[in-house]
Amino acid sequence: MLGKNWAEAFGPLFIIAFLCTPVSAQTTNACRADLKHLTLPASAQVNDGDELTPLKFLFSKDGDDIYSAIPSGRSHNLTWISNHGIRVIIVYQDEQARQKTINILRQPGVMAGIYGPHAPLENLKFAVVHLVQEGDVIVGDEHQILTGSWAVKGISCFEPQACESHPHQDFCAEGPYMGSPIVPCVLPGLHAAGNEDNWIGDMAIYKQLKPYWDPQFVRTIKAMQKVLKEYANESVGR
Repeated sequence: MLGKNWAEAFGPLFIIAFLCTPVSAQTTNACRADLKHLTLPASAQVNDGDELTPLKFLFSKDGDDIYSAIPSGRSHNLTWISNHGIRVIIVYQDEQARQKTINILRQPGVMAGIYGPHAPLENLKFAVVHLVQEGDVIVGDEHQILTGSWAVKGISCFEPQACESHPHQDFCAEGPYMGSPIVPCVLPGLHAAGNEDNWIGDMAIYKQLKPYWDPQFVRTIKAMQKVLKEYANESVGR
């Protein structure tokens, strides 16, 4: 999951779209603090629809904090997971590990194309890893979801929200009634979707990655399957 080991091994398979602009001289204290250590909120805005996705801390290893991001709500169930996959969030807390990841992404041939405007690569702090079931998927099959193999379909990289140079403004009704004034508002939770201004870029992976030789990846899959078991038990009562 773009950890120190398998990012190096699979680097040539990535075509990454990044805009690497210099870090602003007016980087705020809040931005610098979040680049040093980022504490995630309880939920996130990810590419899973219009509901907030709960975040759950799984473990820390090699300077990375690993979180699950599995959507909740009646519209999300095991069938939905089979069709859309699940997501893991990696926070690069250790500065040496963060800089090593940035250097990997700068290697010749790894980066291609520009989709702008985006955040600078120098502000990389966390990544959202999209996992999908591997092989012949039986949609909604609990046993396969909880015991089967998973592969990396995509990775999106982000800077902390405090580092956004031009924060995106959404508009919300000031009150709950028809005709209430519309005012700027900030979406709650961690901004972790491709349409947010803290998005740096996506990795387009031609071939799904299955780095089961990497202990961190294996540990992540096992931890996610435990969370999915809890999710399956909760889904029964919905």
